Amino acid sequence: MVTRLLEILLLLAFSFLPTHARRDVEVMQSCIFSHMSEGLSKRKIDDVETVLSFYNRNVLTLRDSVVKAFKYIVADLEVFEDELSKEVYYLKKKISSLKKSCEATKA
Repeated sequence: MVTRLLEILLLLAFSFLPTHARRDVEVMQSCIFSHMSEGLSKRKIDDVETVLSFYNRNVLTLRDSVVKAFKYIVADLEVFEDELSKEVYYLKKKISSLKKSCEATKA
């Protein structure tokens, strides 16, 4: 289950890569994906280091960008909520003044 989830996350991260990173993706796939696990024994230590640096550079950056996007969304929602509460206050005030003017015209 965890391995499959890791494969899905890595595929998502790799789908946005520039073309010069394709070799790193192939090395990563042969080292991590379960159906290619025998490829790990055929790789040099430099390739494994490449995989780790590639993971740190792309997957962790992707995670950080999601966290930043969430923070921006929360901040925007707070601003929107403040603006909405001000607008509601203004509309309630307007309604009460309209009620008073209606009562004044009736009398």
